Amino acid sequence: MIIEQTLYGYNKGHGLLASSFPVRPNNDSSLMSVLSDWTGFRNELGEDSYMTFYPLSNGEKYAFAKTWYADEMERPGCVWTHTLIVDLKDMDRNFDFRVLNDYFRRPQKDEYDFYQHKIEIDNFETRYSNVVFSMFDDTSLLVLYLLLLGNNKNLFIYMDKDQRAYVALCFYLLQYLPLDILKWVSMSTGSISRRKLGSEDFSIQFTDNITNISLSNAPWNGKIAKENFTNGLLYIFEQSKKENDTFPSLIRLFREDIKDEKEKLFAFAMLMKELDTALNEKVGGKEYANVLSLLEEYFPKQNEGIRLKSNFLSEKISSLYGTEEDYLFQIASLKNDSFLYPEETQFESRLMELDKDDHASYIDLITKIAALAHPNDTACKALLYAINNMEEQELLNLIDKEWEKLLPFLSSNDRFFESGMWLKFSNDKFNTIFLLFSQKLFDKFIYWDGLLNKAIDAETLVSEDVSKKIIEKAKDAVSIIFEAANSGSHHFVSPSLLQACLLKKQDIFIWMNSQETINERVERFLLYKIEPNDYDLKSNSSSVWKAFLNQDNENKNIDFYIYLYILAHNWHDVIAIEMLKHSFYHIYISLSKNQLDEKYWNRISCFTSISYFIDKWDKCKILSRGLVDYLKNASVDIRVLKEFTPNKKINERLVRYWKKS
Repeated sequence: MIIEQTLYGYNKGHGLLASSFPVRPNNDSSLMSVLSDWTGFRNELGEDSYMTFYPLSNGEKYAFAKTWYADEMERPGCVWTHTLIVDLKDMDRNFDFRVLNDYFRRPQKDEYDFYQHKIEIDNFETRYSNVVFSMFDDTSLLVLYLLLLGNNKNLFIYMDKDQRAYVALCFYLLQYLPLDILKWVSMSTGSISRRKLGSEDFSIQFTDNITNISLSNAPWNGKIAKENFTNGLLYIFEQSKKENDTFPSLIRLFREDIKDEKEKLFAFAMLMKELDTALNEKVGGKEYANVLSLLEEYFPKQNEGIRLKSNFLSEKISSLYGTEEDYLFQIASLKNDSFLYPEETQFESRLMELDKDDHASYIDLITKIAALAHPNDTACKALLYAINNMEEQELLNLIDKEWEKLLPFLSSNDRFFESGMWLKFSNDKFNTIFLLFSQKLFDKFIYWDGLLNKAIDAETLVSEDVSKKIIEKAKDAVSIIFEAANSGSHHFVSPSLLQACLLKKQDIFIWMNSQETINERVERFLLYKIEPNDYDLKSNSSSVWKAFLNQDNENKNIDFYIYLYILAHNWHDVIAIEMLKHSFYHIYISLSKNQLDEKYWNRISCFTSISYFIDKWDKCKILSRGLVDYLKNASVDIRVLKEFTPNKKINERLVRYWKKS
């Protein structure tokens, strides 16, 4: 590591005497010129020197300056100032500032060659601030450290001890400060008046002015106990008392995470404390929850604390707190995981590894995640992975336990939809999810037979589009639907399924031909959905309608008899004659009582006969004459008319019309 240096002193006025780098006129050179001059302080005890510590280049560099009073000069007030400059951007994180105290050299007049060379340090030894701990109380050290962290200014402290103790104190404080905080930290161990860093006051000035407070009788003594400080601060302090302490190196390693924020530094310290505990004691999920809580509270944005998160979420560290299952559940159960990058948790890859290496633990983990009241984004990804990868029975078992939690994931998952697993749900669950699935295209779905049977069994309301696809894709769909509709065990058959059967009318007629009876549900469908003079209907035998005919209990509504009457005219066979027998009388009676609406008459008028001998208002006669014409064309024996209706007079009228025609 390279240390730059300068030497300032008297040469026809105070100025730069030597430098290891080109010094150009700028803010840094102006500041160094001012701060290297005499402050008026004389150290009468020991070496007549003092030190100044201050930032350069907007905090990118830091200056450590030692000033000696130059008694050998003829002019009073002359000083030598040797400054060591550390580039904080390129500083090795293991470098100990306290080592710099060994590199200061008081110059000899006109012998400045040493200061024109860079200092290269490649052996990073660690120092111990034993003199600091032996000469200053813990509370004062904590207060000073805290004041520097908080960017406090203009604190004057009387030096009631050897000046070298305060130099050691300054080095100690700087060693344990984050590098980005050094941009506002400035200290001096020798001044009699207020010193300035540009327009800013120094942070701390140690002086020989007895009117200033001393650390021996500071106002906080006896009023603040160590326990009053935060745990993070106390941890840093206790670490600093250890020989060969690596904590400053860690502060610099995680520099980008800590930046210049005091609270982030303390959080970092608490994380280190948690890690120490995990390395030396048996800990578990509760302690790891503390780790995650610290990361979330003090590094709430994804781009904050990236290195810290990456390390504490790594398997190397997370394994100290429990099993891989424990770790994954901790991440999935966070109330809010938005402070983490997915790449930091490696959740998906570690979940897959757990599934591969310990499937039983994986199943247990997914079961616990599914039970979470409010799954976070990571938990949702875990559930999605499970839906996409679990064995069918495992997934069905999980769904059975956590139906309401998993339903949103299942309803939006194409793989699960296309798998047809949901056809094995209980009827209630099936109806719920099928309602959500009904908006899908079903273009890649293949389990049509199962879907039809399940929809029938669960008495499901099926959409029009899906019903059409079922009729198109499922085997024997029309027969299955009509069997269900004609069965008393099914209280509900989706109307859209019955309606879609009209796409395959011939299949309806094939089914009807095998039936002896139909119920009212099927009767109503045929009555109102298939026109009695439909082209496809006419192409079939009248025997198709024997079950419909058998439905007549002599007490049907007029719609039934009108339909049956028109239906009969498609054929001239025995069954057609029976249809007329069942329907003619009921229509005749309705006409005789003037109870038949005009719309019904219009439907059957084409099957009547126009005669000049029958008045247009006498629809009963018109209907009767039309019936006789049909029966004659069907080559029916006249004897059939004698008992064609239950009414003798009506039968006699039919016979008369027969004989006249």
